[in-house]
Amino acid sequence: MLALGLPLHWRRSQLELPEGPLARILEPVADVYDRPSFDAEKLESYQFDEVLPIEMAMLGDKVPEHNRVWYYIMGRGFLHSSYAQPVFNRPNVPLDMTDEAARLAEVSVPFTDAYRYPSPSSDFCYRLYYATTHWIKASIQDNQGNLWYRIKDPRISYDYYAPAEAFRPIPEEELAPISSELLPSEKRIEVDIERQWIKCFEGDSLCFMTKVSTGTVFDIGDFSTPRGTFPTRIKRASRHMWVSPAAGGYNLPGVPWVNYFNLHGDALHGVYWHNDYGTPRSHGCVNLTPQAAKWIFRWTNPFVPADIMEVWVDDGTSIRVHS
Repeated sequence: MLALGLPLHWRRSQLELPEGPLARILEPVADVYDRPSFDAEKLESYQFDEVLPIEMAMLGDKVPEHNRVWYYIMGRGFLHSSYAQPVFNRPNVPLDMTDEAARLAEVSVPFTDAYRYPSPSSDFCYRLYYATTHWIKASIQDNQGNLWYRIKDPRISYDYYAPAEAFRPIPEEELAPISSELLPSEKRIEVDIERQWIKCFEGDSLCFMTKVSTGTVFDIGDFSTPRGTFPTRIKRASRHMWVSPAAGGYNLPGVPWVNYFNLHGDALHGVYWHNDYGTPRSHGCVNLTPQAAKWIFRWTNPFVPADIMEVWVDDGTSIRVHS
């Protein structure tokens, strides 16, 4: 019987963990059942950031209707997919980088911790999660011979460091534009608030669709995604999103594949803090899986070169948000 739970931080000694697929727990407490149903018997409970092996995914009970996907946790029982981020444990051979122009990389292990300096004894900065994207600038060797990447975060005034093995530098060809031969006017996006779907069109042909999570009403206010037709305005492959407690209170480094469609901060982007698409639950943005957000980022205009942190335009791919 295989079950594992990562300790408080990902360590180099965990390179031997199975590759996956794995489930990283997203809630303070997540229950595992003897059948794929919330009416079934609870068998065990797991805590935030524990990581468990997924043997298979399947459709379960008809409730909740918007998300019927359950994971069978090897030898343990059934976990609803909304409680877990699907991840892999894929450490990498570090690059020997000098201090140079920042290069885009993604976290390829369940999570890793970042510090003010290249040592876990220095001040803790952030926990960086699987599929988040970051700008790495240089590799620094500590006195044990381990390499750390220096991470540039445009939102804050200083760089920080994380274990280099935890990051996969993204090759330039992986960011190549999709359907670049089409005129910009031939691409458009529709976001259906009622059905919680996003659809991408090339001319009249549907070329991509997936479930999303749009804005909703919280106790502190109405954060519904604005309706209307908007151009893609700003694109960033990585964004540290932060909002004060009065406006929702989140601090999310490395949000991947961001397409802003207005200047108020509403965007299409990948998320790593929930896995419950098909129901509204954002602060106004359109949430997608990181994989779906990456496809849309590459497909929409304008194209963002691999070495550019952000591009601003007035007339990018049209996004229509409707009920």
